[in-house]
Amino acid sequence: MYFLAFVLSCFASSVLADDYFHSLYLDFNKTYHLSWKFNNSHIEFHTEVKTLGYVALGLSMDGSLKNADVFFAGVSNGQSYSSNYYGNADEKLSLQATSEWHLLYFNESDMETTLTFSRELSGPNMKINITQNTMRVLWGYNKTDNVNDNFQPDGVQSLYLLQDQLPEPAMPNDTVEIEFRMNNTLIPKSKTTYWCKSFEVPPLDGPVHAIVMSPYIQEGNEAFVHHILLYSCYKNTSGENYIGYEGKCYSQNMPLDWKYCRTILHGWAVGGSKFALPEHVGISIGGEEDPLYYIMEMHYDNPQEMEGVRDSSGFKIIATKTKRQYEVGTLAVGCLVGFHPEIIPPYAKEFKYYGHCDACGSMIKPERNIQWNEEGVKMIAVGLHAHLAARKIRLHHYRDGKKLPDIAYDDNYDFNYQETRMFKNEITLLKDDRLEVECIYDTTQRTNITYGGLSTEDEMCLAFITIYPRIELKDCFSEPVYNIKLISMDPLHYKNNPDAIKRVELIVNGLEPKVGFSQICNNRTGGVVFKNQSLPLIKYEHPSTVLPTSIPQPATTIKV
Repeated sequence: MYFLAFVLSCFASSVLADDYFHSLYLDFNKTYHLSWKFNNSHIEFHTEVKTLGYVALGLSMDGSLKNADVFFAGVSNGQSYSSNYYGNADEKLSLQATSEWHLLYFNESDMETTLTFSRELSGPNMKINITQNTMRVLWGYNKTDNVNDNFQPDGVQSLYLLQDQLPEPAMPNDTVEIEFRMNNTLIPKSKTTYWCKSFEVPPLDGPVHAIVMSPYIQEGNEAFVHHILLYSCYKNTSGENYIGYEGKCYSQNMPLDWKYCRTILHGWAVGGSKFALPEHVGISIGGEEDPLYYIMEMHYDNPQEMEGVRDSSGFKIIATKTKRQYEVGTLAVGCLVGFHPEIIPPYAKEFKYYGHCDACGSMIKPERNIQWNEEGVKMIAVGLHAHLAARKIRLHHYRDGKKLPDIAYDDNYDFNYQETRMFKNEITLLKDDRLEVECIYDTTQRTNITYGGLSTEDEMCLAFITIYPRIELKDCFSEPVYNIKLISMDPLHYKNNPDAIKRVELIVNGLEPKVGFSQICNNRTGGVVFKNQSLPLIKYEHPSTVLPTSIPQPATTIKV
């Protein structure tokens, strides 16, 4: 009874879904609606499901029942029931004598079962801890109340459960609305499609500051729209006008200039809500130094391969004509995508790649002459980005040779679920700090070498950090420098050969003799390349990392 009273007092629990931080339909037919909120110790879920049988909700790291934690509850003859099952190594469920989940509210009426239940975020004996990782949420329901260990979920949804609820910003009186939306686009008859469209800067009386970015999902298409990414484009080298052009992303027909549109301005994924900036910052749109145009990437999910579905979803942006105190910018850090791409051998279970941002500190300063008396700049949000082989991403932070707490991490990364994560507290970035993006890939199911590139079958290792005030530095990438002859290009060389895989990992990360890396520092119009860099002499905590044994050569710089 004490536990129940504690939870209720923490949440002031309500059966109204509107009281929750996040909510979404988990299924195509809008049968299962999930809402949730959390505090420092507990999470509370609220389900509304069109059934008079049991309702199931579970947590898993990989989407299977292996080591899953599943809660069942329902109403029978006016009385509630609930039970907690664990998934075993063989994906069979076993009933737990003591439940980690606690039913707080139940109701059954009009062919719908409504439940509210909670559990602790983490604990030493819990099967699944809810952390900053992307969770796989298992869901299901039944026409009857007969719960048994033969349960198979009706679906799996990747969700970032611990996105903080930020204060609602006050709206000024001079707001304008900007929309980046598809225009009755025909969703392809494919289970998964990445569809891109370009947008010009909207006609404005002058520069504005975007302060709220909200997803607009066309009514009835909630099940089709999986995630949306908005990219900034600063170059148009061809002189061609591709504004309004749309088609499959990363295809051969994609305009060449779109390769310069790699900086993610904002990302939304299923279960996410609007992105409201703090009241002292805004995103400049329409200014001389702002993007020339934008590209929106839609991830459409069409598991039933339906035909004839059209969509006009996208983003709605609220902007103010009154400029905020500071403009935010996006800093992209990680591995360079381009001339000397990533090389990841097949058959690798945990292949590590590191992208460094170390030599660009002189460009970590306000882009314009503004009144800024603080040392360094502030980081307020981040988007972690890799492709289909990635399993874990971490953004490390170093200062004065010491490792600080990670800025962000996702040890259960899902390419199909990408969203900008707001920080509850701002993080300071000083000009001499070092950032490092760590990506871990699983290529055990691949038989060919994976390269870095734009295609989803290629790989990336990047983090897009939202910073204020806007700084000169836009991209801070590292590129390994080595003789390609050091690496075997025969995929079969790596089959059942972990030593060969480990050697490639050391080479591509600059941790073998005669191997180093270049640092690329780009601003809006160009940049500088620092060649012959060596890894800073920092005591690494990465198990596979050793310090270079070679004597580093003097760094050289090349303006580009």
